[in-house]
Amino acid sequence: MIQRIQTVYLLLACIAMVVCALFSFSNLAAGIAALVPAVISLYDISLYKNRPLQANICRGLCLFGIAFIIFLTVSHTGDNAEKNFLISMCSTVLAVFLWFLASKAIIKDEKLVRSLDRIR
Repeated sequence: MIQRIQTVYLLLACIAMVVCALFSFSNLAAGIAALVPAVISLYDISLYKNRPLQANICRGLCLFGIAFIIFLTVSHTGDNAEKNFLISMCSTVLAVFLWFLASKAIIKDEKLVRSLDRIR
């Protein structure tokens, strides 16, 4: 499980969303909303035996991340929390990128397993 690259991507995305939650707690809704995909990423790591579901959850997390970026941009007040906003935004963009990479790696693994099943 841990030797798969998508597990590392999902774990790093989880850490990025926790960082986002820590720096966006001036907006409580954003802080809580950032913890939800972090927990889902940890759950997604445990789905390594069901790769199609794992890939679909990664795609859903990508969409959630994009919606969360839009939410952060709209809810930004422009006060003196500019540094916190920038860190939250960068960590969310990083998490979306990592979820995308994890999804690609999961699909690649699934194709490899299917090709090996055909050989047998």
